[in-house]
Amino acid sequence: MLVWILLHVSVIVIGVRTFHLSRECHEMVSDIVFLIDSSFSLHKDDFKSQLVFVKAMIDSFTIGKDRIQVGVVSIGASHHENIGLGEYNNNHELKIAVGDIKHLAELSRTHLALRHVHTNMFRPEHGGRPGAKHQIILISDGRSDDENATLQEASEARRKNIEIFSVSVGHSVNTFELRAVASEPKHSHVFKVDNFEALQSIIKTLVTSACHNNHDHEIQETVHECLDKAADVVFVLDGSSSMWVPDFLVLEKFVSNVSQSFDIAPNLTRVGVIAYSDTPIVVVNPSDIHTKADLHHHQKIPHISGNTNTAMALEAAWSKLLEEGKSNRPDAAQILILLTDGHSDDNDEALREAKYLHSKGVEVFVVALGGKTNSENLGHLANSGEYIFHVEKAKELPNIISQLTSRVCHVMPSLGSSGMFAHCPQVTTDVVFIYDRNSVNGPHHDFILRTLNEVVSSSGLQSGDDLRFGVIRDAPRESESSSDIELTNQWTAAYFRNELDLDTKRAEIDLLLQKVRIRYFLPLTRVAQKKIVVLFVDSNLANNIGATLEAMRLKRSDVRIVVVTLGKHVDMKQIPKLASLPHSQYIIEIPFIHKHTIQHVTEKLIKILCD
Repeated sequence: MLVWILLHVSVIVIGVRTFHLSRECHEMVSDIVFLIDSSFSLHKDDFKSQLVFVKAMIDSFTIGKDRIQVGVVSIGASHHENIGLGEYNNNHELKIAVGDIKHLAELSRTHLALRHVHTNMFRPEHGGRPGAKHQIILISDGRSDDENATLQEASEARRKNIEIFSVSVGHSVNTFELRAVASEPKHSHVFKVDNFEALQSIIKTLVTSACHNNHDHEIQETVHECLDKAADVVFVLDGSSSMWVPDFLVLEKFVSNVSQSFDIAPNLTRVGVIAYSDTPIVVVNPSDIHTKADLHHHQKIPHISGNTNTAMALEAAWSKLLEEGKSNRPDAAQILILLTDGHSDDNDEALREAKYLHSKGVEVFVVALGGKTNSENLGHLANSGEYIFHVEKAKELPNIISQLTSRVCHVMPSLGSSGMFAHCPQVTTDVVFIYDRNSVNGPHHDFILRTLNEVVSSSGLQSGDDLRFGVIRDAPRESESSSDIELTNQWTAAYFRNELDLDTKRAEIDLLLQKVRIRYFLPLTRVAQKKIVVLFVDSNLANNIGATLEAMRLKRSDVRIVVVTLGKHVDMKQIPKLASLPHSQYIIEIPFIHKHTIQHVTEKLIKILCD
């Protein structure tokens, strides 16, 4: 029996061979998802060997919120998310959870698992971190059921800068497919072994490849906290002689990654860059950046060398970039992010310029690099202590991207609830929320109630005859009172809080859909120009066929159906039969509830309601 041990001296013991973990592995910040083979072609002993391999890989990493997070998805007839990113934050509990994963013995629809991972798992509301590497380790003993779809989903994942490693086991593997799925260079992303017991022989090489920074990681997707936010953000980079050139190059990469987190658009977030030493140089003007693609085309930020005149840089940021933005977009936030090693040749003048910026409503953030920073001076430069971020070494900068973007976007005004959707809706609209109150568990029920309250409390929605909300949660049953909320235009947040009490009456989805169709959406009822049903599901449906038929009847009556799935116990093959098209818009998957999930779902529902 092989024993896998992680020693405090950072030596992994594999059989009789040992290897030392590289420093990169200890310091890496990464979100890693294992896609494990759970097909019927796999023997149960081989499946167990596969889990042993995953646990050995976990022992090779430093697991934690600030280091490596691991998720696991089984490849079967559909995707089966066993472990979400951030669900376990220590090696011991994570390995126990891996050991409890069951063999599905199903088909190998690899494309569905890949799609789930790249569209959901790496998103912040599902535990993903914008500043971390995003990596997939795919293990397979054969070929997927749809090669073209698998290659397409892998290509989409790589387009999002997700790094993919392929591990093929045995002699029945589609070698072309496994190589095509993997990232470049192939020699460090494709691994092959003869059987599952031999997986242990590749751990050292695979761990080294995963830890090595050989993949050009970029942040592509907007952080959900930054969606629909209006701001002019100006980065001010210290390019003086006191800033070491290699550190400056890392700062340049850091600026690019943070910028990618924003919702870049002319009417939303715009980004500018100033580099400075003796004098400031405007490298990027916010008015020239209209899309994220524009960020890649601007000129390289120069390392100027010379003295450190921070005051002149702050003054230029206001007079050349931010002042114009404030005049043209008074409702947008004005944000300055100063990146410095802490040394300044004009401290007193810099503090006066910072105070002036504060008086003009500019939010000043400071990212300090190195051990020579003056915490007292930094405290006066920034608006508050919460706006100061410090790292000892440049390579630690990716660790603060998530916190920095979250704080920055928190001060931006949201157009999603006011500007973009002001006076919403423009047409008569009926919205009915549906959920089986008996089948949802406690946390999911609380989530539904809070989401409903957030939606009806949105400042962008206009009360009046044009907009009505209702709730259907009890199936029609004789001799039982109902706690549904009738469609009404007299909705208020307080009213919904009072009416949305917890009960234990039984209901079924098919009967609830039928109930809302007969009560609100028959030809003789009020004809709203927009009709929306929001269905919450957290378990398999009691009557799949009945629910599908009722959903079809509603959609034929021009009712849009949004399905919000909660948890990991939903039959995802059934959900597309209920939801309207496109599914990317009308199916909202929430496998795990995190602190930002309600905001994420609320924003999506408001967009659907107000489009």
